This record gives sequence, C-alpha cells and structure tokens, in this order.
Amino acid sequence: MQLLPLHTKVEHIQGGTFKHSTPLPRRINTTLHQNTTQHSNNHSTNNHNTRSTHNHTKNTTFRIQLRKINPDITTEKQKIFETTFKDLDVPLTKLSENNSGYYAITDEAAAVDKLTSLKATELFKKINLKPIFPPDLRAKKTIFIRQLDSSIGKLTPEEITREIKTQQPWAEILKVTKIKNYTHVIKITFSEISTTQKILQNGLLMFNTKITLSQIELEKYTYVQICY
Repeated sequence: MQLLPLHTKVEHIQGGTFKHSTPLPRRINTTLHQNTTQHSNNHSTNNHNTRSTHNHTKNTTFRIQLRKINPDITTEKQKIFETTFKDLDVPLTKLSENNSGYYAITDEAAAVDKLTSLKATELFKKINLKPIFPPDLRAKKTIFIRQLDSSIGKLTPEEITREIKTQQPWAEILKVTKIKNYTHVIKITFSEISTTQKILQNGLLMFNTKITLSQIELEKYTYVQICY
C-alpha cells in the first residue's frame, strides 16, 4: 500500500487512480490554531494580572524583639501598646509573646528606628523590657570608616564620639569600636538607619577633616543557615 502525503486529494477515474499534489485548504486547522493561541494569551494575561494583584496586596512587616530584663516580671501588653503609641508614636499591629518577652510587629519601616532609638531603650527599661537589634538591622546602622588619618584613629572611642556629635548634632551614636590596634579604620554604630543613610550620601565631618564617601562603607550582613 502506498501512503499518500497529508491533504492530498485522491480522485478515482476510469482506468486508475489520479493524485492531485495541491494541498487541500486548512481552514479548520487554522481556526483551531487561532482559537488555541487566543486562549493561551488570555490565560497568560489572567495569570499576569493575578500575580500583579498578589504582589500589590502583599504586606511587609518588621519585627523587633522586646526582651524581659527581669525574667520573673511580665509586662502587660496594654502597657507596651501605650508606651509605643503615646511616647514613641508607633502604632504596633501586633505583640507576639514568647519565653523571653515579646515581638513588637509593625508594618512601617520608619517605626523600626523609633523602636530601637535611645529614647525607646530608656522607655522600655522602665517597663522591664529591652529592645534587641536583629543582626541584619544592626548592620544597616553600622558603618566602617577606612583610610582614616592616624591622628584621628589613635584617639579613644569616647573622644571620637564627642567630636562626631559636636559636628553632626543630629547623629545619635550607640558605639564607636576600634579595630584591634589599627589607627586607619574604625567602626561606628548609630541609633537610626536614617542616620547611616544620610552619612552615606553626604560624608562626615570630624576633627577639622571631611570623611568622604569613598572612605565610608556600610557593614554587610550575611545570613548563614546551619544544617544539622
């Protein structure tokens, strides 16, 4: 038996079989292909719209641990809500209790600075709580200053702290750390992320010199997952 090409028209005439080589019209197949393509495009568009909606409605939350100073004393939730709302202007979305205290949860990035500021630390201390910096958050508040003049680098952390506050009154410093015995590099942790961002944009003045942007580097935090 001879197999004929697809869409080949076969006519039976007297004395034998005659083949036409011209393909038959493919209107049905073309229409089916168009309908399939249109359905695929509509499905793709619907999926894109669905993903866009989900991305748009997804909320970001920030969590700060409030640890008990005295583990035998538990602070009432309403007292914490009152402190954060009235004294710090931070309306929390939730307080999640744990063995060591609470997790204060907010949906505002600016609230993180307020909850971990020096003012907040003092207020929480009065109600037996201490805000704990997550490692990634602490990194965003910390800078390294490199290529420092040795006349500055040899000074004590206390002297450097006083000078920075004098030249930049808006900068609240939590800690100045000397790196070993080096005099060309120091590490500074500020109380607010906004402070480090401002310094990374404008530089820093201290001891009659300007610390340029090329000398300043934000601390990097690397999450390491431990597998057992």
